[in-house]
Amino acid sequence: MNASVMWLVILLVLGPCDACCTPGSKITLPCHWWCGSTCPSDYSAELGCAGFLQGSLCAPGRQIKTCQCSNECSPPPPSPRKNKTLVQMPARAAAARLLAPFSVEYDPVVHLPTLFNAARHTPNCSAAISGITGTGEYGRLNNAIIELTHLLEIAATRPEPTLVVIPDSTRQLVPPEQFDYSFLKSWVCVTFKAPPGFNVSGYSMRSIYWWQRNPHGNVFGLSVRDVLPTTIDLAEVKGLILSQIILRPQPPLREAVERFLSKILNTSKAAGYVAIHLRTLEDSCVTVMGNLRGIGKEPLARQRVTASDMPGSRNVTDADICYMSDDYVAAALAKDNVPRDWPIVLAHDGQSPNSLLRRLVVRFGAVETKTRSQFADLLILVKSSYLIGNPASSFSANAQMIRSAMGASVKSSSLRAVDFPP
Repeated sequence: MNASVMWLVILLVLGPCDACCTPGSKITLPCHWWCGSTCPSDYSAELGCAGFLQGSLCAPGRQIKTCQCSNECSPPPPSPRKNKTLVQMPARAAAARLLAPFSVEYDPVVHLPTLFNAARHTPNCSAAISGITGTGEYGRLNNAIIELTHLLEIAATRPEPTLVVIPDSTRQLVPPEQFDYSFLKSWVCVTFKAPPGFNVSGYSMRSIYWWQRNPHGNVFGLSVRDVLPTTIDLAEVKGLILSQIILRPQPPLREAVERFLSKILNTSKAAGYVAIHLRTLEDSCVTVMGNLRGIGKEPLARQRVTASDMPGSRNVTDADICYMSDDYVAAALAKDNVPRDWPIVLAHDGQSPNSLLRRLVVRFGAVETKTRSQFADLLILVKSSYLIGNPASSFSANAQMIRSAMGASVKSSSLRAVDFPP
């Protein structure tokens, strides 16, 4: 049996009324359900099932036996929790160790200067006689974060102290009211406003954003490998720099994130949680994936789920990732032996059809973050024990680079920790 058939979709018939079946009717299940198994005793009362399909294979769209639901369509009381693994796992999976919970702490202290060629100590910013900044705008929140990291890398590797004047567009998108920038001064010179008459050179934000794509290109006269030798992983450096900003949220933002996570974890009594980032890119996600492939940047290589993990050993498609298909989510969870009692939270761009969100809520019991804050959603992704993200999204990539730099294992995400933009 393929590993992806083992993930339990607990809330399939326990959601709001339009998700329930009427007494005596039949309900269609996705293929990654209880194929080849009988109805588990722990949930027989809740699901009201007399038994599931028997046999080793499950075909998409096949129907289970008659499903009994209450007329009121209200969830019955939950069964007592017995252990983390709510069902008897097949022998191959039972022998595998469950993924351990992972947690990113706030305010990490990272000694970044040792990563760079020139900077080896806290800079004497009072001796700075020149500065660099970005001009114009290019992209939104996560593009701005990437542009800022590139400016910081360039300044930190100059032999003379160089002041980074944080662009106005960056300040608006990543405001100091949300994140504490002060720790950056331990390894690079930063300011929001240059002193009068100070010599500041500007480069377009677009050029700064794409700086690392071409190792022979240059911004402010430097290529990426002038700044960082080939022995240093660009994604690791970016993750470390990002951690110094994103993991230093101001108290109101920090409290909002912790309030949401406390509610999720206290309700589930679980040791960790899964975060799904649904990013449709203004419904152009599949097109963006194809465009990346057209310039030799295979997006599927930036994630870890393969045909061997999918039902029927079929290939992973762009649509699987862009719309977080049932098969893809289940395959990722089963691939890395994610504990089945970990709650699943769903962060999205607000552009996805309600039917798409509804499917993930009903099929996997996912809880939408509904924080109304991109900053809070980003932190929720970063602090997750398991992340399922979109390899074409800078939002997902930034979260994964931070997690990896902070020590998350390869198996704690469907994504690989690779530099972005690709």
